[in-house]
Amino acid sequence: GIATQAVVEKKLWRDEKKTRHDLGREKFLDRVWEWKNEKGNTILNQLRRLGASVDHSRSVFTLDEIRSQAVTHAFVTMFEMGIIYRKTR
Repeated sequence: GIATQAVVEKKLWRDEKKTRHDLGREKFLDRVWEWKNEKGNTILNQLRRLGASVDHSRSVFTLDEIRSQAVTHAFVTMFEMGIIYRKTR
């Protein structure tokens, strides 16, 4: 999700002096998935060592297709209800 995006953006800037906008949405998402596939198990293993009592077999990534659609739907709904707004910088 958002934390993963921030980590990947920092790494991209540190390693290549590029932003996510320089790559474009699809290439940036490819980088996010690469990072997740590389580091995701490390995070789960750290949670196990900390004693987290969760069903790790049901873990999901918030940027997979189903969850991404749900997040988009939630934000659009909140925007339409006036709960959140979008401001130009």
